[in-house]
Amino acid sequence: HQAPDREVCLVDGNLLYGDVGVMMNITENKTIADIIRNFHTLDRDLISEILVTHSSGVKVLLAPPDPQAGEQVTSEHMRQILNHLHAMMDYIIIDTRPSFDDVTLTLLDLSDRILLTMTLELTAIKGAKLYLELGDLLGYDSEKILLLLNRATVQAGIPIADVETSLKGQVVAKFPDDPMLVLRAINEGVPFMQSAPNSALAQEIASLASHLTRPEAEEDV
Repeated sequence: HQAPDREVCLVDGNLLYGDVGVMMNITENKTIADIIRNFHTLDRDLISEILVTHSSGVKVLLAPPDPQAGEQVTSEHMRQILNHLHAMMDYIIIDTRPSFDDVTLTLLDLSDRILLTMTLELTAIKGAKLYLELGDLLGYDSEKILLLLNRATVQAGIPIADVETSLKGQVVAKFPDDPMLVLRAINEGVPFMQSAPNSALAQEIASLASHLTRPEAEEDV
């Protein structure tokens, strides 16, 4: 979502198998592992040096190059890095891996909003329900976790209203199924928000971004 007057940072929080760099066609090899190696000198200048600027203007903090390096990153590392980024950026978006390890839990704790993506499959609905229950156990406010529906145009036979009732939450975004657009974006390394901004999928993501950045939401960011 284009916001030229705002500083946005995308953090690859999948420290073991992160692929944000591949999907965004980033060839630079500066990663969070470089920050960890110089952690004793951690400051904004060090972080700025490691951040990669994508063609969209978004700053990207890449995951380590291999799982062995990723294992060296601790929850305290991430906490301190994010504390610095919080002072440097208007918005921080973190792509996490499907896990509840210490690092991921720290990322979730520090987040203002958690975007839980699901599909209209019974297994996905069950997983979302368990995730919401865990969020409740962790003491998260009910408004912290937002439900997003992926492949919303696929006929699954399960009414969205029934899912919302079951999960006791509202789906805030419904992404239409467009596999060719997504596949092309991944393989070419160009986000479809840039290559196809007028597509239905891009428009829905833009709407979600507007929802997340409205003035009353910004008070929590």
